[in-house]
Amino acid sequence: MLRGIEVAARMMTALLLYGYCVGVMSSRKIEKATYRDVAFRVIAGGNHPHHTRISEFRREHLSALEGLFVQTVVLAQKVGLVKLGRVGLDGTKVKANASKHKAMSYERMLKAEAELREEIQQPLPPLVEQIQENCGRYPDNLLADAGYWDEDHVEFCEQRGIDPYIATGRLKHGEKPPPIRGRPPKDLDAKGKMYRKLRTKRGREEYARRKVIPEPVFGQRRVGQGFREFLLRGLAGAQGEFAFACACHNLLKIFRGIGAISV
Repeated sequence: MLRGIEVAARMMTALLLYGYCVGVMSSRKIEKATYRDVAFRVIAGGNHPHHTRISEFRREHLSALEGLFVQTVVLAQKVGLVKLGRVGLDGTKVKANASKHKAMSYERMLKAEAELREEIQQPLPPLVEQIQENCGRYPDNLLADAGYWDEDHVEFCEQRGIDPYIATGRLKHGEKPPPIRGRPPKDLDAKGKMYRKLRTKRGREEYARRKVIPEPVFGQRRVGQGFREFLLRGLAGAQGEFAFACACHNLLKIFRGIGAISV
C-alpha cells in the first residue's frame, strides 16, 4: 500500500515539474495532456489523474514542492553551473489569484496606501541571508536597484564581507548622471559615497551586470515557461508556487547546461 502511494506521489510530482517547465501549469490542462501529449502520457505511465487530485496534491504538498528549489541549487553547484562571485537582486510583478471578496475599493486602498507600501517593500537582509542559506556562503559582490537603498543595508553587507553596489536613486530613461570630478569631500555620507562608487569605471561595469543576471530570468519564466500568474491564493501559496517555478527554471538551466558541457 505504501509503495503504491509513493509511486503515485512521484508520478504527480513529475507531472507538475514537467508541466511547470513547459508552461502547462493548470491542473485541468495537465489532466488533458495525459491523454493527448506523449511526454505527459509517459510520465503518468498510462494513468490519467483527475484535475482535482492534481490540484489537491499541489496544495497539500506545497511545502515539499517548495523545498525542491534548494535541491536544484545544490545540484547546479555539483555540476559546476553556480558561481557566487556576483549576485544581482531585482523584482517583478506577477498577476495574483485573488478572491473578489478580498478585493479593496479604490477609496479603501487610498486609506491603506501607507500600510500597503510598507507590506510590499522586498528588505535586503532577509534576501542576503537566504542566499547564504541556499548556497552555503555569501556572495562577493551584491548588485541592487534603488528600491533596496538604505545605509543600514550597506553596513549589513560590508559586515559580511560583501561588496555592495546599490543604486541611490532612479534616473529617467535616457538620462545620464553628471560626471564625477575631484576628490570626495571628507564629510561625505554613506549615500554620497555609494553614488560616487557607482560612477567609477568599476562601479559602472559591476552595476551593468544586473541587466544580464536577474532581469533575463523574469523574461525566460514569462515567455519560455509561461509563468505569468499565480494559481494558488494567499501569501504562503504564492511564495510556495514561486519557489517551485524557480526550481523548474533551475532544472531547465541544469539540463541545458549539462548538454553544453558534454558537447
